[in-house]
Amino acid sequence: MLEILTNQEIIFGNVVSYRGKIKQSQFNEVLTKMIKLLEGMNVNKEGPLITTTFNVESVGNENVFDMEILIPIDKKIELPKGYVFKDVFHLVHAISTRYIGDPIGLQDVYNQLIGFISRNKLQPITTAYNVYINDTSFFKGEPPVIDVYIGINPSKI
Repeated sequence: MLEILTNQEIIFGNVVSYRGKIKQSQFNEVLTKMIKLLEGMNVNKEGPLITTTFNVESVGNENVFDMEILIPIDKKIELPKGYVFKDVFHLVHAISTRYIGDPIGLQDVYNQLIGFISRNKLQPITTAYNVYINDTSFFKGEPPVIDVYIGINPSKI
């Protein structure tokens, strides 16, 4: 059983966002392209990689994710088409937990968070945001450390 924290908050300024439909097999390629774009613009990463998935479709024998990739950077920049600059990414009133291991195991984490939400009669207001604490693990073959956040409606009705 995971330790689930309540009333959590995360905030990052100067965030580059890419949202699109990404095949599971293309994730590392899309991420690498995004990182190279930022390196070419002389900006530095100023926080962890963040992802969220809005929908999953099965196309042929592969999953296609409607997802957003967020990278905090050190300054405001103009971005090419397909990317969005966000002055701030701020998630409040969230529940969160830490997961260490293969991202394939995240579904069990989501299920436990959904169970917690249900048992406590909470109302989620965001998708699950995955904050990759050691985000270079993607390229080094290390098990990632992922903090998962879900925004919760603070109203008591």
